[in-house]
Amino acid sequence: MFIFLVIFLVCTSFLFVKHIIQLNPLPLYPPNKRTWFYPPTYSVGTGELQSTARQQDGNVAQQPEATPMHQDRPLSSDCESATTQSCTVEPPSTSQQVCPSQLPVAIPMHKSTDSSAFPSAPQLPADEMNNIIHSLFSPTQIEKMHHYYKCRIAGCCAVSEAEMDRIKKAKKKDRFQHEWLFRKDTSCCSQSGIWWSVYVEEEGLYCLLCRKHQSKAAQNKSETFATTPSTRFKWGTLTDHVTSAKHRATVSNELLNRVSHFQKQLNEKESSRTLVLQEVFHAVYWLAKESIANRKILPLLDLMEMLGLEQLKYFSHRSRGSLREIFITLGETIYNHICEKLQDQASCAQYYGLLVDDVADISNLEQMVAFIQYFDSEEGSLECKFLFVANLLEKSDSANAKTMREVITQQLSAANIPLQNLRGLATDGASVMTGRVNGLGALLRRDVGSLVAVHCVCHRLALACTDTNATLKKIKDVEIEVTQLWKIFDNSPKKLAAYLKVQQEIKEVTLGKKANKKITKRLKKACQTRWLSFDNAIAAVCTDMPAVLQTLRELKADPACYGLLKKFIKAKKVGSMYILKEVLPILSELSKVFQRSTINFAHIEPSIQLCKDRLLKLAESKSPVQKFEKDLEEGGHLALTEIKCCSDDIKYLETLLNDYTTALINNITARFTNATPVLSAMQVFDLTTIPSRQTTDFLDHGQQHIEVLADHYFTTDEASHAQLQAEWSVLKYDLLTWKLPESVKNNSISPAEWVMQQICKQKYSYRGHFPLMTKVVESLLVIPVSNAWPERGASKLKLIKTRLRSVMKADMLNTLMHVSMNGPPTTSEAAKSLINQCVKLWLSRKERKKLPRAPPSLSTSLQPATVQQPISVLETQGTQTEALDDMQEQEFLIAAEKFCLPAEPQLEFDTCDDSESESDSSDC
Repeated sequence: MFIFLVIFLVCTSFLFVKHIIQLNPLPLYPPNKRTWFYPPTYSVGTGELQSTARQQDGNVAQQPEATPMHQDRPLSSDCESATTQSCTVEPPSTSQQVCPSQLPVAIPMHKSTDSSAFPSAPQLPADEMNNIIHSLFSPTQIEKMHHYYKCRIAGCCAVSEAEMDRIKKAKKKDRFQHEWLFRKDTSCCSQSGIWWSVYVEEEGLYCLLCRKHQSKAAQNKSETFATTPSTRFKWGTLTDHVTSAKHRATVSNELLNRVSHFQKQLNEKESSRTLVLQEVFHAVYWLAKESIANRKILPLLDLMEMLGLEQLKYFSHRSRGSLREIFITLGETIYNHICEKLQDQASCAQYYGLLVDDVADISNLEQMVAFIQYFDSEEGSLECKFLFVANLLEKSDSANAKTMREVITQQLSAANIPLQNLRGLATDGASVMTGRVNGLGALLRRDVGSLVAVHCVCHRLALACTDTNATLKKIKDVEIEVTQLWKIFDNSPKKLAAYLKVQQEIKEVTLGKKANKKITKRLKKACQTRWLSFDNAIAAVCTDMPAVLQTLRELKADPACYGLLKKFIKAKKVGSMYILKEVLPILSELSKVFQRSTINFAHIEPSIQLCKDRLLKLAESKSPVQKFEKDLEEGGHLALTEIKCCSDDIKYLETLLNDYTTALINNITARFTNATPVLSAMQVFDLTTIPSRQTTDFLDHGQQHIEVLADHYFTTDEASHAQLQAEWSVLKYDLLTWKLPESVKNNSISPAEWVMQQICKQKYSYRGHFPLMTKVVESLLVIPVSNAWPERGASKLKLIKTRLRSVMKADMLNTLMHVSMNGPPTTSEAAKSLINQCVKLWLSRKERKKLPRAPPSLSTSLQPATVQQPISVLETQGTQTEALDDMQEQEFLIAAEKFCLPAEPQLEFDTCDDSESESDSSDC
């Protein structure tokens, strides 16, 4: 009996001691070295973590405030602070009444591991850590979860009572100890900075890292600590898991994923590099195409980024030198594309013609504008492209013909275009261009004997009209008076407002109040240098003649207005305007034909003949005089103007109409009859003039024209003369089988021009049978006869080089001219292809120079007062930059360790020499 009593007492004591140990675990150190750690509590008012330590006497020792959870700081520092925020005190007295949930947890002060042995872990924000936990566990599991962060905020230091009862009922010897969650040597991964141990009540112990990466054991494929919780609650289980190969592999994957996160950003930047450059080049191309200041590119890129093109944030080449190089690259690509077409086919005699003109820009520089005309075999059409603009007085003191010749030869040599393939030259007819001895055409003809210099047909037509006005003073007076009328209203806002008000009142009377929706029109400017200006000016005056006369009456106090009023109320003067209103549109239509981009001389003669026939028909019908009489009748356009017209006035107008049309026809004939025999010989290719084979004229048809062409292109070669005649004798049989297309029947292209284009399209097949004829046809086709393109180029030059861009350099001016004149539409597929080529060319340039980051002491040591001499800048114009993203130093160290990179990050700077990029005050 005594033995049973002893056994009962021993068991009872053992169970009592075990229960006390569960409530208050004994330390592993002597009492005088015991450390009592209280989990930090979360202050709702301040949003800060606080840690307290209870002393033996019951007082609370306040520890330094920890960093708020929402601030960015490395997790390793949190781990360190969790163990260091404790104090060495004696255990609480037994007399104190302490709630079990508030009992201190005895944690031994283990020797800390040297954190410098591991690379600093990148910080995970609190919200990101919370998202990871919510993504790995269900809401039910989170409610019963115990984790370092959750328990530290909530002040939890033990499992729930329900979990304690469940553990007791399970009657297991090994039980989970809550203080394990706060032990850094096991529960915290010093390499990743994550507290990995997670305990879920009613389930077991999980590893946050293994569950995140779904790790499995290499041998038995066990998923313990990952998808399956561990229920073996021993201290050795945690230490074994930390040192296991599965956990180490998981930590490595976590570190690689973090490095991959930064590498992903770098890869995204690298993968989007070409796309970003394409978007930037598109913006630059649009800017140059619309003749907008180059300095607007940076605000445009910022706007594009704000509107959704977020990848533009990776574009770091924003210096003046790099942006200037982008513009230059666009111009070079277009320029090289044109030159390559002539260079690649130089062996098969790719002939071309030049169109030149000189203009004074806003800087008072004498600029030569040159265009080139050639037949594009790929497109199968005649093309006219801008070639260059050059300062004539840059290396010479006079813009004479010799200087022009030197500039042309230098530019052609730089473009690797053979001068010997030049076949035509079109100029405006100035003496320096067309001089027989020392003109530009004469000097170039000494280098190229087969060159044909042409006086622009548009200028010829303008001279013919000027000659007619000089012989008929009455027509000249009308033009002068119309110009004076325009100046009166253009130079006085008050008079212009009165004129517009009179227009509105007349339209309300004649057309009703709805006519107010039709905006009143101003008079058009008439200028001698504008080929079509008089047509628009006369039409505007005749249309609003009642308003003009009424305004002049209201302003008759002004001497100029009164003088014009006295002239405009006469029937002869108004009738003369009606004649000009009918005649000038015919001349304008002829001028528009001559201004076509690639007009050929074969189309000139039919167009001139059509113009003459229309003028003769107009004189015979006397339609302008009849319309004038009809408008003077009651209800007519001029019924309220009080203009009186008698029979003598009608006879005067009929005589003036006949004299004016006759003078125009004679002057046009005189200006266009002195064409060179070579251009006249183009008519031999007109299909409509070839007689039938059955006629006797067929064999001799075209022999004279072919002889003229042979004398011009093969002056001393008799064999070539005979060969060209023989080829023509065979070719005209082939031409009889050709059928004219609808474009020829609609007069959009002449028959001779169509035939020559067809021969050039098939020159590689015709060259075997007609080698000389194909060369002659191509030489004739590329001869320019109109100088309209250089005139357009001069206008575009003045739009690009304005007062605010007056010091623009030559290379930038050529670039903007090429993009504006030769570039395809911005939204076309050709523009996309062009920009892709530009990006490839820009990326193929030399590598960008890298400069190390300047030491902080260097920037702080330089004071404004001590910097007296200019600082020399390394010239790196046109160099590209590859600036790294703003990385934290800890993150960079991890990436450097994984990829064997230098320990110190080096930033790349894009520098340029301002002296090389100061193209003007507003552009780069």
